[in-house]
This record gives sequence, C-alpha cells and structure tokens, in this order.
Amino acid sequence: MRSNVSGTSTTIDTTTLDGGTGIFRVVADDGANTGHANSAPFTMANKPPMPMIFIPHNGLRIQYGQLVNFSGAAMDWQDGGVTGANLVWSSNLDGPLGTGEQISSQTLKVGTHTITLKATNSQGLMATTSITVTVHDDLSLLGPTLTAAPIQVSFSFAKDAMATKSTTVAIGNAGSGNLNWTASVNAPWLSLSAGSGTAPASLTLTANPAGIANGSVLSATLTLVAPAQGGQPTQTLTIPVLLGKDIPLYAGSNNPPQRKVRLPIVVR
Repeated sequence: MRSNVSGTSTTIDTTTLDGGTGIFRVVADDGANTGHANSAPFTMANKPPMPMIFIPHNGLRIQYGQLVNFSGAAMDWQDGGVTGANLVWSSNLDGPLGTGEQISSQTLKVGTHTITLKATNSQGLMATTSITVTVHDDLSLLGPTLTAAPIQVSFSFAKDAMATKSTTVAIGNAGSGNLNWTASVNAPWLSLSAGSGTAPASLTLTANPAGIANGSVLSATLTLVAPAQGGQPTQTLTIPVLLGKDIPLYAGSNNPPQRKVRLPIVVR
C-alpha cells in the first residue's frame, strides 16, 4: 500500500509481489469526497524461492564422524514457503544428503564440502544457496564452539499493537574450554538484554511494534560472534528475526499461509 501520494504518478516496488494476475487500485481523497479507479489487469511473472541455511555456519570445521545438524528454509512469494521434499540438501563430495527443513549427517567424508540447499516451488522455479564445511581427521580435542537456538525468531503483533514482546535465545559451547561472545542487532525496533557474555547464557530479544505501520513485515538479524580463542578461529552465527504487525508470518509449518499483497494508492 502506498499512501499520501502527491502528483499523478508513483513507483511501486514489485519485488515482493507474487506471480499471477492482479490490478492496482487508486483511491483519491480531497478531504470531503473519496473516489477510486482500478487499473487494467496485469500479469506479474512468478518468482523463484529464496532458500536460507540457518545452521551450521559457513566455514564450520569438524572431526570425521562428528554429527552435523543442518537446518534451512525457503521463502516463496507464490507458496508462502517451500517445505518437505522440495528442499534438497547435497554435498559436492557425498552427493545427496536428504530433504526437508532439518537433516543430520555423521558420515561426511574428510575434505572441504560445499553444502547446497536447493528449493523448488510449485511453479517449478528453483534457487540454491551454499556453505562450506570442512571435515578433518585430526583427533585433537575440539576447542570452544559457538552454538545458538532457536535458529529463527518471529514476533507477531495484532493490529495497532504498542506493547513489546520478548523471547530468549540460548547461547552454548559445543566444545571444550571457555567461550566468550558478543551480540548485536541491525534494526531500531529490536533490542538485546546484553551485548556480550560467556557461554552458556540466555539472551533476551525484545521487539517494539510502536511506530510500525499495520500490515508491515520487517526483517532483522541477530549476529553472535565468538572471537578467536582456544585454538579456534573467529566464529559468527546469524539468526534471522521477523516482525509482522497485523499480518500472518510463515513460521515453517507444513501449510504456510498464502501471502497476497494488495496495493491501493491514496492520492491527496
């Protein structure tokens, strides 16, 4: 929706419009009277999905035989989200690894793997994303290793909501020794209970909907960093954070809601 438009033209960002046929509606208001007109129907091209790998982090190094959990998802403007068999994991060294939002492997070969997540939507459009995981056979004890859960955070607010909501992220150490960490976010509506600490720890995220328009979906990133310590290189984990106000959010269910976008243009 675009409001308070002056003049006879405006620009609409179509990157978040799903494919199919639609119309634009222009609403004019002179302060006393209101009128509207619809455009001719137009066709928007279908868009490929947007796959994301949440864990492990890019550049992970593990021992041969160590269990690795993989978690990912894919947003899609046509389907709401891509799930199940339409999410395919593979390795350049081991071939197919499995399908779905979450898989595990304990048999990755020694070497540097390019782990790819491929998402295919109902229109047959496909997109991929990749990370690297290095498997070695050094039997020395694993040093401090940063972990965090959950892998994604969503805040849903009702129409006209003003009160904040909070949730907790668990920060852990999957290796040996002490692990120090720092945390940061990149959105003004999101705040943290602490900017640094030692694992294990609980970090509280608070989302503030005040000043955010109804019908908005905003995204942010929580970034956790463990500096080089205990023989381990610097480690970084990113957790996507979504805020929806007066609009449903896809949260990884098997039946994601259809997300339709309507764009009335109000001219004053």
